[in-house]
Amino acid sequence: MGNDMLAHHAALPSNAIQTLSVERRSWTCVHVSTRTTRCQGAFRGALTSDLPHLNIILEVVGGRVLVSGEGREGRPSARHRGSHLSMIPAGMRAWQRSDYISMFRDLVLEVEPNHILETLEGTLDLAEVFAPRFMFFNPNLLRIAELMASECEPGKPQDVLYGDSLSVALLIGLSRLGRATLPRKFRGGLAPWQTKRVLEYLDAHINASVSLRTLADLAHLSQSYFIRAFKASIGVTPYRWLLDARVRRAQQLLVDKGWPLMQIAVESGFSDQSHLTRMFRRVTGENPGAWRRRLGPKTQDRKSRSVSSVTAGAHQPTTTLRIHAPSGV
Repeated sequence: MGNDMLAHHAALPSNAIQTLSVERRSWTCVHVSTRTTRCQGAFRGALTSDLPHLNIILEVVGGRVLVSGEGREGRPSARHRGSHLSMIPAGMRAWQRSDYISMFRDLVLEVEPNHILETLEGTLDLAEVFAPRFMFFNPNLLRIAELMASECEPGKPQDVLYGDSLSVALLIGLSRLGRATLPRKFRGGLAPWQTKRVLEYLDAHINASVSLRTLADLAHLSQSYFIRAFKASIGVTPYRWLLDARVRRAQQLLVDKGWPLMQIAVESGFSDQSHLTRMFRRVTGENPGAWRRRLGPKTQDRKSRSVSSVTAGAHQPTTTLRIHAPSGV
């Protein structure tokens, strides 16, 4: 993370200011910091990093947050209800300020520029991508930033593959701010050997942390190309395939075992019972307890079976499942 990033969180208030929360995550090529700040009047805060970074105002109550840097200042737009983005080059001194505001929520996304070219296929002018832009509006980048902020919520389980996928989607969006030659249309897919290799790896790591870089390396592809090739071949993104596989694994254990939901969650690759419940409901429309009860007493009769009989190989991949996630993740 940028050495000067703490300057972002060291606001210089002209009135009372309270930082309610600061959360940080790191994914493919990016470091993400989210902050919720309560103010009582005017404030001024520094935005400085030794990496190029994107400051995204997600939510504002009671006023406007303006962003400027070294003689440059953006223009606020009433149409966007206070949300805006600012691209700040590495080392540039920049500031947030407001004459009066009650609360705001923002996100700072630092980018590792040396790794972008190996993550995205095509060519792009990094100087143009990271040229200073203040208070512009891009609905696609803003939506990805909101999803990233959600993943940074305190206590929320970290899903590396999902965070990596969001990062690549955002990097593609950033690249299109410059004169990139990234292909917009895609008709290809994975070769049979690539599909077999990647799915075997995913199936063997159902209950482990999986990174997008590892999967792309297995297929000898860039991360951005791999995501699109995987979806073209399988019908869903890598993250969604792994989520569906974990839910299938949980369903199998719910049928075969009388274990507590916490134990089933861990064996299925979820961090805890609440994580299992949330993802299970997203995929099936039911929570796991209700789904097991609906199967009737036969499931409960299996409680006497040995715990040691469950192994990582109990799950069998089913690549024909078609449950589509929102594009890009």
